[in-house]
Order: sequence, then C-alpha cells, then structure tokens
Amino acid sequence: MAVVALALAFAPPVSAQPRIAAPVTDLADALPAEQEQQLTAKLTAFRTSSGVAVAVLVVPTTGATALEAYSMRAATAWREELPGATSAVLYVLAVRDRRHRLEVNDGARPRFPDARALEVLDAARPSLRSADYAGAVRLVMDGVLTALAPPAGEVETITEAPAAPTPAPTADPTPAPTVAAPTVPPPPEGEKVCFGLFCILSFLLGGGLVIGLVVSAIFKAGKAVAQGLSGTSYGHGGVSHFSSGHDHDTSSSWSSSDSSSWSSSDSSSSSSDSSSSGGGFSGGGASSDW
Repeated sequence: MAVVALALAFAPPVSAQPRIAAPVTDLADALPAEQEQQLTAKLTAFRTSSGVAVAVLVVPTTGATALEAYSMRAATAWREELPGATSAVLYVLAVRDRRHRLEVNDGARPRFPDARALEVLDAARPSLRSADYAGAVRLVMDGVLTALAPPAGEVETITEAPAAPTPAPTADPTPAPTVAAPTVPPPPEGEKVCFGLFCILSFLLGGGLVIGLVVSAIFKAGKAVAQGLSGTSYGHGGVSHFSSGHDHDTSSSWSSSDSSSWSSSDSSSSSSDSSSSGGGFSGGGASSDW
C-alpha cells in the first residue's frame, strides 16, 4: 500500500474531462488488474439484468477544478454515450485530493437519494484512510448495486373455484298448444282515398316552399353582386365605403408581429423542455472526504 501511495503522489495530473469508455476507468493505477476485471464484469452484468448503468472513475487529482464540477462534466459526457439507459450512477475517486463523489442522475435518484449516497461514501472512509482503495471501491459499488437492484418479482397464483355442473334439460311430454295468428282486416276504401289526397297536398306544399327559398336565394345573390360592383355596402346606417388600404396594411403588420413573437416564445419553451427531459445529471448525489 505504501508503494501505491508513493506512486500516486508523483503521478502526473490528468485532463479535466477524461472519457469514460468502460465500466471501470482507473487513471491512477490504484486498483489491481484482477479486481478491475472482476468489477468490470460485475457492472456489465448488472446493467444487462437491471438496465442501470454504473461506472467507476479513479483519478490522481482533479487539479484546480472542484470535484463536483469535475464529476458533473465527466458524467454528462458519459451519459451521452449510453444507449437506452435511463438510470446511471458514476463514482469518482480523487486519490491525492482525498475526496470522492457519487454522481446520480435523475432517473436513479428516486431509488438512490442523496442521503443514501452519502451513507455509502462514509462507509468506505476507514478503507480510504488506510490506503485500501480497492476495498473502498468494492464497498461503494456494493452499496450502489444494493440500492439500485430491482425488487424480486413475485408470481401470484390464482385458484379458481370449480364451475357448478349444468343440469341436463328435461323433455316436456305435453306439446304446447298452437295459437293461430290474428288476421288484420284491410282498411276501407274511404281511408285509402283520404291518405292519397293528404300525400298529394303535402307534396305540393313542400314543392312550393322549396321554390320560394330558391327564388329568395337568387335575389340575395344578385343583390350582393350588384353591391360588389358598385364598391359600397349597405347596412343599418346607410351607404358606407370600404376601409382604405392603409388601415388594412397596419392591421396586417400588427398581426404578423404578434404571431411571430408568440411562435418564437413557444418554440424556445419547447426547446427548453426537451433539453431538460430524459435521465440527465442535474447535481444529484453526494461528496465526501477522508
């Protein structure tokens, strides 16, 4: 452990935003190769079974950048390369700074709140103080996976009651008597004549009403055409000329300006909503030192 601590003390600083291309990225050489492989396989299997992406980033130092800003930039860049993952957690360990942080995205925070993340970090403090960085990472990952593991599904068995037997139909030995259908006498000749006259009168009245409506519509259409040719309109107050073209242009300009400003405002609102949606990182998680 003393050799590892000495090597870390003289390790060169890393870039401000390293690229996370694997479940475990150890830029400080603080984890043994065997444990790094085991942890990579464990996190890969966990993502396959639960859909939650978890990654570890170990660096010597964040330099002049605060751990919170450093981990946020790293997590945001990593989140953009995660296909189909709505829940994600990034663990950043800065060895020489003696600080570490869990960056939890919005999709994972309901099951892994900030208070729980701080408890997981504090549980690894004794291992970090003894320079057991591999043991500390293992403890943190166990706490994260336990909190984000999906609950075990319970299969509910439903027992149906047996159906009651259907009784067999019994044959009736006595046949039902047949009843003759009643005969309806035809209407007398006088009623037929009255009904025919009523139909003829109704047809004549309806036809006259239709003809009157057509004549009235033709008269109104001719009057409207005459008004359009003369350039005047007739209202309750007499003859009045149409409004000038200047007034029409002013109204059109105001309407266009108002519509454009509303459309622009609505478009910017939609853009803001779309940028904030999806399981991104918004500062959730916790930081701790030792």
